[in-house]
Amino acid sequence: MTEPIVEAHASGLSQLHEQTVRIAKVEALVNIDADLLAAEEIAEGLGLPVVPFADMWKYGVVFTCSPAEVREFTDPAYAPIAASPTGPLWQPAAAGCVKPGLREYARVSEREDEFGRCQLRKDTRIQDTVAQFGEYLSLTPGHTSLVLWVVEGEGFADSLDFWNTRALRPVDTIDMPMPMPMPMLLLPGADAVEHWLDFPEQVAHLLGSRPGRFAPDVALVSRSASPEQLLELASVLGLEPTEDEPRAGARIPALPARTAPFTFRTDLEPTAWVTLEHHYGVPTSFDVQVFADGPGTLRIAQPVRFNGRAGALVRFSGEPLLGLPARPSIAELVRPVPSGGTASCSSRSCP
Repeated sequence: MTEPIVEAHASGLSQLHEQTVRIAKVEALVNIDADLLAAEEIAEGLGLPVVPFADMWKYGVVFTCSPAEVREFTDPAYAPIAASPTGPLWQPAAAGCVKPGLREYARVSEREDEFGRCQLRKDTRIQDTVAQFGEYLSLTPGHTSLVLWVVEGEGFADSLDFWNTRALRPVDTIDMPMPMPMPMLLLPGADAVEHWLDFPEQVAHLLGSRPGRFAPDVALVSRSASPEQLLELASVLGLEPTEDEPRAGARIPALPARTAPFTFRTDLEPTAWVTLEHHYGVPTSFDVQVFADGPGTLRIAQPVRFNGRAGALVRFSGEPLLGLPARPSIAELVRPVPSGGTASCSSRSCP
């Protein structure tokens, strides 16, 4: 859920997509179906390697990045929903989908209203992929309006922008009294939602459970819907327009919970709330004994719980390393140990 999707044009990436890649701190680009030369030029400009999509499904790779290896399993009778790959585009964008031929812990749904309800409950296949995702510092405000993306027609632009905004939104916040940080929904227009039984009441319940730390209650966003269509959906959901100045962030002590009538605006751009600095990872700390004439051994408590075969990227940081120049010759002083799951570090690189 935290991996962005960008379009490769002959001229490169758009300014917004290049900014998205840099803020997401991606480790590599995966070429899905772009022209090979265009993908290589984009990767070179970003200083990143590019990996063919077929390589992502090789045996040795799949088992180091599959969400199944870090998922916290629950009752299989209540599996999260997923979309069919042949369904409307907004559904896999909202809930994720199941690759044909693979056994996945998910239930494929064809009921349109389920994709709305399960987004509210965070009970989707794509939500499972952040079961142990670590985000130890984000400048993105966690307390913002509920962002409701509206799809009319094919919905490609809405699905893509929704996906990338969600990829950059905070997964956790330090002060977490609300159900989810920066809640986001991707929905069809009023013609569909008006037939979803009790859905307006469920949205109102979510809005009423959030603290009064932002305005408005809802930001209606769409690349495909007309202003009239947005107003029609707002009416179906029982929302009222407002011209109050938008605000986001947190306030201590917490303000009282919100009450109806809930308000909305249609002129807010949610990407402005997420294109800020992020730092990802699950931190752990440890002590190491340093020797003047030999290597020291770093024994790390794995902060991520694996269900089977998997691997993790390890980064070292701390005051002893701040004075060292960031050069390959220095990095080579940290070398892997063939067995035992530890790493050794020369005393020259860990003073």
